[in-house]
Amino acid sequence: TGGQDDVTIEKWAGDIKAEVGAGKLSVLDSRAKIRGKVGVGDVIITGQSQEIKMDIGAGKLDAKLLEKVTDGDWEFKIGMGNINVELPNGQLVKEKYTTGMGSKTLLNKDKVASDFIIKATSGVGDIITTTR
Repeated sequence: TGGQDDVTIEKWAGDIKAEVGAGKLSVLDSRAKIRGKVGVGDVIITGQSQEIKMDIGAGKLDAKLLEKVTDGDWEFKIGMGNINVELPNGQLVKEKYTTGMGSKTLLNKDKVASDFIIKATSGVGDIITTTR
C-alpha cells in the first residue's frame, strides 16, 4: 500500500494485493494472484498470472500473458485510460469488453470455447487485445 509512489514487484508466485494512490504499479514476470487498485497512474503486468483483478481511476493498463493458459479470470476496470492486453499467438480467450467512449478491438470476433475469460471496462478509453 502506498500513497504517492511507484511500486514494482518481480518474479513473485504468491498472492499480491497492491493499492497505490498515485504512481505506477508494475508486476513483472510473476505467477501471482493479483488484486490491485491505483487512483492515478499506469499499471504494467507481465507473466503467467491466471487471476487478476485491477481497478484504475485514471491511467493506462498493459497486461501481457507470456505463455498460453487453459483457464483464467482477468478483470480490468478503468475510469479514464486505455487497456492493452497482449496474448501468445493461438491463445483462446472469451472477451467481455465494455466502453463508454472508446473502441474495442477483440482478439476473437466470434464466441470461442475457452475457460480463460477477460472482462474489461473503460469509461473513456480504448480496449485492445493483440497477439505476438
